[in-house]
Amino acid sequence: MGVVYSAFDEELDRRVAIKVVRGIKSLNESSRQRMLREAKAMAKLSHPNVVQVYQAGLFDQGVFVAMEFIRGETLSEWLGLDDPVSTLEGKRGGGVTKPSAPVVTRPWREVVDMFVQAGRGLAAAHEVGLVHRDFKPDNVLVGEDGRARVLDFGLARVMDEEDEVEALGRSSLEQLREERRKETADLTKTGTIMGTPAYMSPEQHRGLPTDARTDQFSFCVSLHEGLFGERPFRSSTLMKLRVQVERGKIDPPSDTRDVPSAVLEVIRRGLAVEPDERFADMNSLLDELARAVEPPAWRRWMWPMVALLSVVVMAGAVLFAATREPTPEERSVVEQLVAQANEAGAHACWVVPCPEDHLDTSYRKVLELEGLEGTVAGEGDERAAALRDEFSRSLVRLGNRFWEREGGRGFARDYYLQALLFKEDRNALTRSGLTRGEIAEYREKARLGRFSEVERVAARPMQLLSIEDEAERVRALVAYRDAHGAALGSRAERLDALIVDMGGPPPKRRAPKEPPPAPVLEPEPEPTPPPEPSPPPEPRPRPEKKAKKPQPETGPSPADIEASRQLTTQGDAAKRRRQFKEAQTLYNRALDLYPRNHHALDGLCTVLFEQSDYGSAVVYCERAVDRAPGNARYHVHLGDAYYKTLRFSQARAQYLRAQQLGDPKASRKLDKVREKLGE
Repeated sequence: MGVVYSAFDEELDRRVAIKVVRGIKSLNESSRQRMLREAKAMAKLSHPNVVQVYQAGLFDQGVFVAMEFIRGETLSEWLGLDDPVSTLEGKRGGGVTKPSAPVVTRPWREVVDMFVQAGRGLAAAHEVGLVHRDFKPDNVLVGEDGRARVLDFGLARVMDEEDEVEALGRSSLEQLREERRKETADLTKTGTIMGTPAYMSPEQHRGLPTDARTDQFSFCVSLHEGLFGERPFRSSTLMKLRVQVERGKIDPPSDTRDVPSAVLEVIRRGLAVEPDERFADMNSLLDELARAVEPPAWRRWMWPMVALLSVVVMAGAVLFAATREPTPEERSVVEQLVAQANEAGAHACWVVPCPEDHLDTSYRKVLELEGLEGTVAGEGDERAAALRDEFSRSLVRLGNRFWEREGGRGFARDYYLQALLFKEDRNALTRSGLTRGEIAEYREKARLGRFSEVERVAARPMQLLSIEDEAERVRALVAYRDAHGAALGSRAERLDALIVDMGGPPPKRRAPKEPPPAPVLEPEPEPTPPPEPSPPPEPRPRPEKKAKKPQPETGPSPADIEASRQLTTQGDAAKRRRQFKEAQTLYNRALDLYPRNHHALDGLCTVLFEQSDYGSAVVYCERAVDRAPGNARYHVHLGDAYYKTLRFSQARAQYLRAQQLGDPKASRKLDKVREKLGE
């Protein structure tokens, strides 16, 4: 899309590349403005693995982008691929070239390293809300310095479409989507807008919405091609390609070239048909890829010399780990997690967070138990299995209790859904009415603890319905209905019916207000001569209250964000004084104003860690890393929290990521956790 010119910026004394996108009639003014916004968003992104955008603007019915000029070659050329973009390019003539025999010119480790660089560039773009949508080797430049840089975000768009929705109004959402569909349909005829078919994801082939996971798919197609010289989907026509991609039928490589099977497994997961089955984000994919790669090449020649010694040491470490009794500290971790899981269950917060504590749920604590490693790994698994069975039975029992009651089936289905997260149950699966894909999506949300305030409010009746005493249950539900009934939407009627079925009062219906009485006019004395009769004064009309229009949820204001930052600074000061309770309060206040404040999240992580509340520290550390995955210090803190909760493999992954990001402490911590793992 567009033409690229080489130019010289005299003011800054540098050579630049200028890309001009124009001549596409289907791009109306709003489309050009959107492309301009996206280009400006790229200009705000500065990352060593993304081509730097300097300036963007409108020009001659099009958009121009001035960017970094790089001397080098495309990743396709660097890989030595034979005419990589001609195959399945989707030309209008319909001809498709059959892929040629695989040709590989680079060692597989070198290929992985180069793709990891490109993947970091994609991850950085995702962090600012941009999706590439056309990632392929031709859209990566390898500079003369050996650094990979992702370019040509011409197909990218801002992920958060809700910004536009708020500006247009909710009623215009479908109009916006229809406009984009028309724009996409027209531009697809040029073979450009929706990406190169050979690298496109199933959702792109189907014309469905895309997000950052779409780039994962294209990245893995490209990585497969770079490693094996052939793509994972090698159909000879566009129609066959689409069917193959949508069915997830991956062609095995003709020659694996000694590439570890673990690397191929990472690629296959990234090529999953359903986006939810891929990695949570690009950084997670890169972390898994790093774990799949064998030790660096410089260590391989030492292997024959130390093989026997390593085997002996490893066997001794395994034997020691298997026979050593857990320390009191390690046992206390298990007991603490079990107690926290049971406490959450006692408050009926099995899966959805409790209002009084939006972090801990029984489900997350069970997952933590199952993630324990070392001497308590077996005990953690056993205790987790017992809890899964207990919670599943409790939830199924509650579902059965309300299944036949008036208005109760909707709530019963919620119980069955939560039960299925703990343990498979045929009756619960049937009655839930959900597909396994929907259950998997809910399971991932529960694992991450990412429930919105609306979802937490909607789940509250489930928690109140679990009260054993029916009279107390009805009182609690009536109080909740009176306070929050409007937030339940269509579920409010079902709750009303269920309350009445349990002997509770029906919902109060407000009677229409009586109109004010007409004013009483005192009779006037009969005048002489009688005046013309005047009409009686009309009652003064009551001012009508204008119905409040529902306001869309908006993000925090600039003032809230600034206040959040100031509170975070105060929290940091309190933490330095080791006044952890005060710091915790300040960080929580900061997050109330701006929930995405990753500095405050990390602050909470560290103060909880200092108070030995390692389980809660993990949650906040995970959220901090999720908000700012490029911050090495956050990865170290999360690794420390994982280490303290005996999740050594996860700790290793975080330390490894921190090391990749240049943290000086990461290497020492890696050695420590590898010793625990017997590596």
